[in-house]
Amino acid sequence: MLCLCANTGAGGGVEKVCCSTCQAAPNNWNTGADGKTIFEKLKAECDSLVNRQTTSADQVRSALATFKSHIAKPQGDGRDALFVLGHLEGNAGSGCLGVSNANGGICVIYAAAAAAGQKHASIAWHAKVTAALAALERIPEDNSEARQIVLKLVSLNKTAYTVAFTAHKQTPPPTKGQETKDLDKEDCSKHIRNSTCTNNGRKWTSEKEETGKYCKVDKPKVTTQAIAAGTGEGSKEGAKEGAAAEGKKCSDKKN
Repeated sequence: MLCLCANTGAGGGVEKVCCSTCQAAPNNWNTGADGKTIFEKLKAECDSLVNRQTTSADQVRSALATFKSHIAKPQGDGRDALFVLGHLEGNAGSGCLGVSNANGGICVIYAAAAAAGQKHASIAWHAKVTAALAALERIPEDNSEARQIVLKLVSLNKTAYTVAFTAHKQTPPPTKGQETKDLDKEDCSKHIRNSTCTNNGRKWTSEKEETGKYCKVDKPKVTTQAIAAGTGEGSKEGAKEGAAAEGKKCSDKKN
């Protein structure tokens, strides 16, 4: 940018090829400090003129191709001015001084020397732009991989929830056999009346008395409940315990 837009003491009256105010003091690019000041001025002009847009990989690739196509054409009468951005007149002996004259022009030469023989342009920023282009081209692929990872995480989350929910639903309620076993373990002193005894899965053994220690396990009822609860080991054990409890009075169980 400085090569195209900045003035130099040696060049004299350099044309204002970039903007009408680009030659404000210091207008000669003689030192590094001058170059920095001039560049800040040029940058401010660019910020006010350029409508910033999102750059795609295709746009960057196209711009690089256009640039390389332009500088690939040798210039000057002898066609020995290589890698020139802009235009050189005559024999190109005056070089790029920022003015159009018989043997010079407004341009930038990306070559180590004006003589023929150099096969490649010496452009430091070209390598950086090429690296940026490669990174830009990887973005869609990286985004696709990221989306796949997110989808896998969502799927794993749903699977974990489904497993937990299904396991909760499949937890079996207590079987009748288990309920009967728990019933047998209750404090028999609670069933000293005929009504409470028979209402809780036992039978009353006295035909005359309505209260007292006459409540015991109803063997047929307990056995039927255990068998109806299933054919598993827990159910069989419940049936056995119900049968074994026959004849035991509540007073015996308390002891």
